[in-house]
Parts: sequence; structure tokens; C-alpha cells
Amino acid sequence: MKTILRIVFKGLIVVVPVGITLYVLWWLGSLAETLLGPPVRWLLPADGPMRYRVGMGVVLGTVAVFVIGLLTYTFIFRKLMAWLEALLERIPLVKSVYGSLRDLMDLVSRTREMAGLNQVVAIELEGNLRLLGFVTQPKPEHIPRPLTDGEDRVAVYLPMSYQLGGYTVFVERSRLRPVDMNIEDGMRYALTAAMSAESKQADTDAPKPQPAAKGLDRDTLRG
Repeated sequence: MKTILRIVFKGLIVVVPVGITLYVLWWLGSLAETLLGPPVRWLLPADGPMRYRVGMGVVLGTVAVFVIGLLTYTFIFRKLMAWLEALLERIPLVKSVYGSLRDLMDLVSRTREMAGLNQVVAIELEGNLRLLGFVTQPKPEHIPRPLTDGEDRVAVYLPMSYQLGGYTVFVERSRLRPVDMNIEDGMRYALTAAMSAESKQADTDAPKPQPAAKGLDRDTLRG
């Protein structure tokens, strides 16, 4: 019975994220068509090659999102959004919903920031303690001298578990130890306070190490 329940649970782990993702996409498309479809239908003629067709609301919604993305680069729009965000943060129930959604989107957007990370490393501290971090700048000559004091230091980003923040520290290369983990797995491992490793270890008898990312390998760390 336990084996059956374990198999069902693993099936749910696969089905639930995919199902929720497809549902959210369908819901967003339906919402865009419901809100933007009538204006398009009103603007376009009833007959002819330019008549309204199902899906034009979704296309218009995509274009609108793209335009809003362009507007985020303007100073006036950023000021307006800052004012709107401050207003939403004052409403008790709304601020909880908005804050959660904003944090979720910030987390999703981190996938682009990960492209600038070089390698997962462990920083060795006193008392045989280690911190998990990500090398962002492996070349000391690209770091302002007051931050290195002329020493062989690299920039390491330290994310906080269950948080969207973190710290950038400048550590001597000799105190770093490379971790056989790719950037995505390393970030997930850090953000979930190391709990994401349990499911991976259960699925594989002997996890295969990931090759170190370019820019900072074991030989480079040893100096």
C-alpha cells in the first residue's frame, strides 16, 4: 500500500505543476479574450477580411503587455508604478495578495539573472562552517581595488533562504570550494533551505555531478 501511495504521490508531483501551469495560461488567455475581445469586435467590421476572429483579444493583450514592458524603461511610468505600489501596500488584504504575487514574479525573473552567475561554490568559514554561494565575478581586476586590497578575491553572491534578497561578498579565492551543482539547482537548493535535495536523492540512487561552469573551475580556485 505504501508503494502505491508513493507512486501516486510522485505522479502528483509531475501532474500538478503542469496542470496548474496550463490552467493559468488558459485562464490568462480567456481573461484577455473576455476583456479585450469586445473592443476589437466593436472596432472591426462584421464582414470582410479584417473582421473579428477569436483570439484577437489574446493577441491584443500580448501587445499590451509588451508595450507596458517598454514603458517600464521610462522615468514617468516607474514613478507612477511606485505611487501605485505604495497605495496598494496601504490596503490590508490587498497588500498581502499583491506582495505575494510580486515576490513570485521577482523569483521567476531571477532566471535571467542566473545567466550572469559563473559557478556554485562553498565559502569556508571558521569553525568548519560553509556557506553556499554563486560566483558573479571571478576576475579580481574587474573588482574595485578597495574591495580586494590587492588580494586575489572574487565576488560571491549569497542568497537568503525563502527570501528574495542576498549579499555580495568579496572572498579570497583560497577560501572557496567548488560544488558539483549547476546554477539552477544551486539556486533552488539555497532558496529552499536545502530541502530541495531530498526529492532529487529519492529519485536517483547515485546523483551525477554537474560539470563546473566556465570561468571558475577547480584549478582556478586552487590558484
